[in-house]
Amino acid sequence: MTSIIADTAFAVRDAYDFSSTRTLVDVCGRHGMLLGTVLAANPQLRGVLFDQPHVVEGARATFARLGVADRASLVGGDSFREVRTADAYILSHIIHDWDDERSTAVLQTSRRGAEPARASSSRRA
Repeated sequence: MTSIIADTAFAVRDAYDFSSTRTLVDVCGRHGMLLGTVLAANPQLRGVLFDQPHVVEGARATFARLGVADRASLVGGDSFREVRTADAYILSHIIHDWDDERSTAVLQTSRRGAEPARASSSRRA
């Protein structure tokens, strides 16, 4: 799984433009390889790794190694019920792990988290 995540991290880093994104949440991001790789390539970006409390602790070393620890927050929680507000979300290698009901819950929770950011950006327009 680590090599799959590394390949995904480089592909996401190279394929997506995060220049207008202020905060990126990696939902169920395990040990932070994907988020850390994206943060390393985008110095203006702040990141939130959101996963179960005992899982996110493993990301400290990843973020330190990639030199992004000062811009990455570790947040433990239940992604079926809550995520942090952000401009953008990454859900990588997650939805396939769950049945339709649980997958829908994770997606709906992420959408709810994005609504305040979407509302404030539309007020500025």
